[in-house]
Amino acid sequence: MSFKGVLAEVLRYRNAYTLALSASIGSIFFGWDTGLMGGILTLKSFQDYFRVSEMSASAQANFNGNIVSIMQAGALYVVLKYLTSELTWVYEII
Repeated sequence: MSFKGVLAEVLRYRNAYTLALSASIGSIFFGWDTGLMGGILTLKSFQDYFRVSEMSASAQANFNGNIVSIMQAGALYVVLKYLTSELTWVYEII
């Protein structure tokens, strides 16, 4: 198949490619955010500031889980706000 034929097929199914691309980018950002939070939670300065080392193992797990959950809830809030108001959330931040 020639390049023009391939390009015609891509244009024909552009919605499927757009959906696949947006899902891929979303999963990359989700993994990046979760990995970033995991790195922050293990920083010595973070653990010293919040006195994580003084907590029991169960309390540490709850603390870390709550922080990651709050981050995910914040991300969900921003997405829903974006979908419902089309970029007016930018003005709320400013």
